Amino acid sequence: MPTSAPPPAGPGGAPPAGGTPRWAWAAAAVLAIAAIGALAFWFGTRSGGDQPTASTSSPVPASSAATQSPQSTPPPTPTETTPSPEPTTESPTPTTPAGPEQWIGLEYRGDQQPAPGVVEVGGALLETGNHAATLMETPDGYQFWLARLTGYDGDIPNWRVTDAVTMTGDPFSDNVVLGSTLCEVDGVPQTGVVAVFVAEDAPKLTQMIDGYGVDLDSESFYPLEATVSCENEGYGV
Repeated sequence: MPTSAPPPAGPGGAPPAGGTPRWAWAAAAVLAIAAIGALAFWFGTRSGGDQPTASTSSPVPASSAATQSPQSTPPPTPTETTPSPEPTTESPTPTTPAGPEQWIGLEYRGDQQPAPGVVEVGGALLETGNHAATLMETPDGYQFWLARLTGYDGDIPNWRVTDAVTMTGDPFSDNVVLGSTLCEVDGVPQTGVVAVFVAEDAPKLTQMIDGYGVDLDSESFYPLEATVSCENEGYGV
């Protein structure tokens, strides 16, 4: 298509009178470009949809974060419990036996008290001369002791108790025989008898309350379960 040539410019390059000034063309071009950019931006936002806006927040200090979101503490480790030892039954500590047995093995001097609380009431040597039968007053009552001669300290004999038995009766109201008296056991003469008899005003004691014979081989007493009679050494005195 043939185009018409622009009208000739006026003097000094100004557009001919009655035409559109050049600045108007320039302004229109600027507006057109701005309008195109605005439309492009609008269409861009529409086609992308509503996008979530990322929110920015100031970093939380470590101390605040620990306060706001505490870390979970690991559960405590179970403490192992050492089982208590089973109760043990300990054997009781042996104690000194009560009664006459506690004196067996005791050694003492003939001129001294055998033990605290023990007093010799009387005694006699047996036929061997190396053993003695004695009547002792002890904290447990009256007892017959059999002792063996172990030696001398000068003229003082030393004794060791080999047996001891409880005496039944009262040595002060009854008659006591201590080994050296001649007795009869089932009619057979015998020495070495320790016994307690009812007091009688007669040449022989026949009512025995308690009595023991002496076995010198075992150095011990044995009970007499026979008919026993002994001379009454206090008769007629």
